[in-house]
Amino acid sequence: MSRHFCLGASALAGHWWWRLVILSASIMLTLWWTQPVLALDTCYAVADNHDTFVSLEKGTGKTAFIGKTGRKDIEAIAFQSGTDTLFAADASELGTINIVTGLYTPIGAFGSGNGSAGLISLDDVDGLSWDKATNTLYGVARRIDGAPDLLFQIDPATGAVKPGAFNGADYITVGITQKGEDNIDDLAFHPLTGVLYAIANIGGTGGTLVTIDKNSGAIQEIGTLLDANNPSNVIDDMEGLSFFNDGNLYGSTGDSGPDIADINRLFSLDLASGQARLVGAFPPQYGDYEALACLTADIADDDQDSIVNAGEDVNHNGNLQDDNDDGDQAPDYLDSDDDNDTVPTIGEDPNGDGNLFNDDTDADGIANYRDADDDNDGSLTAAEDANQDGNPANDDSDGDGVADYLEGGDSDGDGALNQVDTDDDGDGIPTAEEKVNGATNLFTVDSDNDGKPNFLDADDDGDSIPTLSEDGDHNGDARNDDADRDNVPNYLDTDSDGDSLGDSAEWSANKQDHLRDCTAAVALCTSNDADADGAPNFLDLDSDNDGVPDQGEPDGDPNGNGIPNWLDAQSAQWVVFMGAVVFQK
Repeated sequence: MSRHFCLGASALAGHWWWRLVILSASIMLTLWWTQPVLALDTCYAVADNHDTFVSLEKGTGKTAFIGKTGRKDIEAIAFQSGTDTLFAADASELGTINIVTGLYTPIGAFGSGNGSAGLISLDDVDGLSWDKATNTLYGVARRIDGAPDLLFQIDPATGAVKPGAFNGADYITVGITQKGEDNIDDLAFHPLTGVLYAIANIGGTGGTLVTIDKNSGAIQEIGTLLDANNPSNVIDDMEGLSFFNDGNLYGSTGDSGPDIADINRLFSLDLASGQARLVGAFPPQYGDYEALACLTADIADDDQDSIVNAGEDVNHNGNLQDDNDDGDQAPDYLDSDDDNDTVPTIGEDPNGDGNLFNDDTDADGIANYRDADDDNDGSLTAAEDANQDGNPANDDSDGDGVADYLEGGDSDGDGALNQVDTDDDGDGIPTAEEKVNGATNLFTVDSDNDGKPNFLDADDDGDSIPTLSEDGDHNGDARNDDADRDNVPNYLDTDSDGDSLGDSAEWSANKQDHLRDCTAAVALCTSNDADADGAPNFLDLDSDNDGVPDQGEPDGDPNGNGIPNWLDAQSAQWVVFMGAVVFQK
């Protein structure tokens, strides 16, 4: 979507390519950039079993990777109201998470509390929430004996339980639902009413939305977490709970519930009924979203470039005034184009994931938004503006969908620079057509997850066989070749013939790269067509042409000649006779 806001005329200097519309006495600017997931005015989550911190778009569930927390047991996070201080519970310890880097910093242990159940160690804290009305941080601790969970107050400076906070007791027990749900998996104070909401379940099964009296621990059941799209389905294992600043409540599920259809998803919750409406699924590469927190106030982003002010402290000295990447008159936190390359900072997100920090096209260690030569081709980004309209983003000399300023070098070594090469990696598939599985952004398509997008990767599936060599019918286009008919073309299939050996095992890249389990000093061990039948091993169901399919040949080298069964036409065959395994020559 486009983003509109008003600026004085002086703010337009150097940015005259923006569409200008005169409206009253001000100038309205329309930034023709896809709006990323912002670091402000948004929600955050922790994938517990990957110690991963992400921001997320509350309307779609789209996430942007921020960083590793460095801790494995974070099960609850909560913002201090009106600030960007994000508290986190790491089992028995309170800490904070930097929303710019994702890194966790410890504060201190919760310790033990005394109350109606005696002295209890608060070593498994599953919920946190900040009470705006009293400026108090609350936590809820799991009982190891299966008894009701404990609600307590926390000193944010030390992490310790506040002694005597409940009429002399350090904690209060939380009520149990009529279904016997005694696990409170997270807490959330309503930012407008101050009511404390919570999720109750039994070991991740089922779920009920409740309110908790913060003075007594008594609960009021609102309703079961019924799926709005399938009312017969109860959403299991909802472990994260948080309000947004508009009073809307969101919940995230982990991966411990019995219903696989419910795991690792974001839901919006109806405060009157508890009904859960799916917002979206979290990325499959992360899992167990036990912690969720949404900002209850906008955090300062003075230049509106999607990086909060705190994130523009490049030298990490706490002084925003001395961070100025382009050396102009404006420090970065007030500069909407930090590197002065004429591409606004907010637009320097080629992979479109909303995280400007992980876009480094030339892999020089400097993120694009701070790099005046994004592709390191020797030409400054601002100069790669062929049509001279002041916007390098719309200059694409070869029409392949990648702007010239992001397409430096000669990736395939064919003598044609990428900017004028319609097949940057020389794999026979035009750059513009290297989008798979419905992707719309070339930079996000990385089939083998090697950090190199397909349009720059000559081996798209990472099986050691060049994409160009996976063109079985030799028509110059590997996209229409699917040897095992599994609807995955060979160049994206790590086992093209479906014989269970794997393409990399059946391919020799050089004379030192022996085929799988082949140890003999013979040419066969590096032959990509062992039986010389014209079909390379990775496309041949019987590589040694001995009449036994590769998939049916047992592992090993029975005759000890250094050539494994699947390559050795002379090897012994396994035969079962009278219930015993014997050899047959």
